[in-house]
Amino acid sequence: MLRNYLTTALRNFLRQPIYSFVNLSGLVLGFICSTLILIWVLDEINYDHYHPDNDRVFKVMWNQKFSDGRITTDQWTSGLLGGAMKSQIPEVENATRMAWSELILFKSGEVSSYEPGDYADQEIFEVLNLNLIEGNQANPLPNINSVAISKKMADKYFRDSPALGKVFRIDNRTDAVVTAVFDNLPENTTETFEFILPFEIYIRNEFGDVNEYDGGGWQSTLVKLNNKNNQQTVNNKLAELVSKNEPPSDTPPPAPFLFPMTKWRLFNNFVDAQQSGGRINYVISFSLLAIFILIIACVNFMNLSTARAANRSREVGIRKVAGASQRILIKQFLLESVLLSFLALFIALLLVYLLLPLFNAIVEKQLYLELSNPVIYLSLTGITLLTGILSGSYPAFFLSA
Repeated sequence: MLRNYLTTALRNFLRQPIYSFVNLSGLVLGFICSTLILIWVLDEINYDHYHPDNDRVFKVMWNQKFSDGRITTDQWTSGLLGGAMKSQIPEVENATRMAWSELILFKSGEVSSYEPGDYADQEIFEVLNLNLIEGNQANPLPNINSVAISKKMADKYFRDSPALGKVFRIDNRTDAVVTAVFDNLPENTTETFEFILPFEIYIRNEFGDVNEYDGGGWQSTLVKLNNKNNQQTVNNKLAELVSKNEPPSDTPPPAPFLFPMTKWRLFNNFVDAQQSGGRINYVISFSLLAIFILIIACVNFMNLSTARAANRSREVGIRKVAGASQRILIKQFLLESVLLSFLALFIALLLVYLLLPLFNAIVEKQLYLELSNPVIYLSLTGITLLTGILSGSYPAFFLSA
């Protein structure tokens, strides 16, 4: 029976090539747009998920109220805060200071280039769970002349030779010895860097504010809790810590709080101390757009199939005279629709592979179509089945009647 269905479906597809091409093209375009949007949405949703403890990592944020009623929210903290939290708040497992990312000139031998990186305490390796390929995990930055670099940077400057112990000339002013090499960070991570220099250099250059507990510094503080459920407890103790050490001022003291790593990418917009969306708005909008495109493709398929119903009425009549029931005819038309959907998906995936470089240039990402990913595999399969059934349902019931 199935073989008969497939033979009939193929025969009908080849019998009217222009109709089949037009109908197939609509589904292909719908699948291309939906697949590209799906890849982009999954990349956004999976930001910072490389970290196995991402639900326990937080960034200290501040709500600062001004005399005119404005409330601003930012991440810049004092250099004292991280150490104080680690020593005075038991729920804090570890903490690190981290400066803003900047480009610094590195030179080794004949190779020189500006590299993006950060100043940070060596506790950043534990807080962000950075995996060391070379170096001492317990003490990756043993002194102020140390530097930790990524594997990508090590391959760039030293190729296949070990990077440990090699010397960089930094900004044509000082030398730094490579004391650690860490795994490359994935593309979809909020905190990106190719090197880490000791935070003491940042303080020595008089950039770091280590004299106050309020948000007046120019570095951020990352903490890892021993339990993600302790967030509110730490928020309360953090407010007490800042209030106790904050010097008298005419302006209201800043209100600190912990901002979870799981929200850094998508929920990073604040208005008057309230979280008010962020990139999640784009994720929702584009997801709805993908659904809308698929609905249009389905409706277009229904219209073309229904308009062609008169041409297949003789076939339906002969099949009924031969004893075919309405249920069998419905199966036949739904199978044709589903087969056409999977054919459209196959063509669309080939075109997606060709279009991905252009799409990556537009969205400024490095996205890949990983069919081995169960989320992508199941999503595409489910969408294709649903599209085939929905787009073929009305023609199936209309023609079979």
